[in-house]
This record gives sequence, C-alpha cells and structure tokens, in this order.
Amino acid sequence: MSIDVDQAADSPAVKDGAGVTAVVVDYRSGQELLGAVNSILDGGAEKVIVVDNTPEGATDSVLTGEDPRVSVVHAGRNLGYGAAVNLVLPSIDTRFVLISNPDIVVEPGVIEKLVHLLSDRRVGVVGPKILNPDGSTYPSFRNFPTLLESIGHGLLGMIAPGNRFSVRYRMTGARPISPTVVPWISGAFLMAPTAFLKSIGGFDSSYFMYCEDMDLCFRAEARGYQVVYDPTVSVTHRQGHSSRQRAVRSLYQHHRSMWIFATTHEKSIFAQWLGFFGLASRFGVLASVSLVKGYMNNARGNDDSN
Repeated sequence: MSIDVDQAADSPAVKDGAGVTAVVVDYRSGQELLGAVNSILDGGAEKVIVVDNTPEGATDSVLTGEDPRVSVVHAGRNLGYGAAVNLVLPSIDTRFVLISNPDIVVEPGVIEKLVHLLSDRRVGVVGPKILNPDGSTYPSFRNFPTLLESIGHGLLGMIAPGNRFSVRYRMTGARPISPTVVPWISGAFLMAPTAFLKSIGGFDSSYFMYCEDMDLCFRAEARGYQVVYDPTVSVTHRQGHSSRQRAVRSLYQHHRSMWIFATTHEKSIFAQWLGFFGLASRFGVLASVSLVKGYMNNARGNDDSN
C-alpha cells in the first residue's frame, strides 16, 4: 500500500521544522564514521549522538569534538547495536530519532523526506532505499519469516536463491516506485518518532546485532503503526570487509538473532527444535566456508610476500 506523500508534506508538524537527533552506533569504523556524521548533519539533522561501543574509546581519535552538534557517549564495552541506541534514547528531546550505521552516506533531501512521511500519525518507522557502494540496491525491506520459512531460506537460499521460501522472505519481484507500507525495513538507516520509540522501550536488547530492526517493526505493527519504505530517496551503505574472526562472529550473531525472533513468535516446541536444527546447520556450513576462505586468502598473501 502506498502513502499519500503530499498530505504528509502539508502537515503542521513539517512546517514547524520538527527536530531530528541522529544516533550513530560506532565500533571501530575509523574515518567512515566522520563521513557518516558529516553527511547526516549536512542532511539536516539537528544533533548527532555517537555511541562508542569500543572498550578503549576509539571514537575520540576520529571525532575531534569541534562541532557542538556532535556528542560522544562511551559505552565502555560493546553493548550491541540496539542496546547502544537504548543507552541514549532517554536523553533525546527532539521529535524524531534517526538511527544510522557508521558507514552510511546520506544523500540530500533524505532526512527531510522521512520527516514528511512521519507527519502521518499512522506511520511509526520509515526508511529510504539503501544502495551498495557499486550503486546496486540492497534489499532493505523484507517479509517476516515464519519458522518454516527461516529454515527453508536458511538451507536453500545458499544453493537455490529462487526457492519459494527465499522469494517470499526477500519479497523478490517487489519494486516500489513510491513510499510503500512494508513488513519491516533495515536498521542500517531508519527514523521513528521519539515518543513512539520510547513508549515501546526502544530496541529489544536481546538481539546483540541483526534482527533488532525486524523485531522493532514487528512490535510497531502490533501496536497499529505502519512501516514505510521510500524508494524515492537513498543512502549509500559502505560496508567494510570483516576479518576472518569477525566474519564468523557476525555469522553467529546473525543466526542467534534469527533464533531469538523465531522462538519469540513461534510457540510450538517441535517447531522450535526444528528451527534450531535448521539454523545451526546453516551456521555450521557458512562458518566453515568463511574459515576456509580466510585460511586460503592468508596462505595466498604469504605466498605473494615470499
């Protein structure tokens, strides 16, 4: 279902210039963080709060503290994505909260457009099109998977991407050309009303990383709010290359989060055990492949240096 953007744009909330505070969760992202913060400020955010999830406070070496609109909160340890946002959520006093990864580049007009969409009180969460560094579109809106679909997509998606489980989950074939109501959107870059986000307790901190965005949208819809994807504006996600060790940890957290989401909304014990087997099998395969690739790359690098 599409949204009437003109009606939203004419609302008093937009004309009053409602403020936006951006929360950027950082974990050793280096200079990409500075680019993200600058593009967010240039895009119209009133404030940026950077939550530094590194134990050693690495963010200070990137952000010099010269811009009064930018503040850094040191978590002292890696809290995870959602918990880091929750840490600063109570202190936010602007009408809207923008949540962003530290490797995002915001195009002009994105923040203004998302504010326009949120002026419709039926809308609880909004997000733009997300582009990969090569300009291709990242699939940032998807269906909520049932436990059976999680298993089917997890096991078949690697070898047969066109299987019915993956097609439904990824909403393959859906090509919105205007703001459209969708099941859930990526937390790499999304915006929500501050009051709404506080009312539901922010993110569920059970999710260390991955799927906290899916859970947030699920709870928003359970309260009668709409989740809207807007393909008319875009941001670029400059995803960095993970080390071999971090890649395996990321795979583990991804599968753990899928398990948490599935078991939270699936009450059948048999289905839960079946889901555990499917997700555990997928993790085992992908982790093994990642380790082998890392070993081969390291061996190739050593050969080149000899």
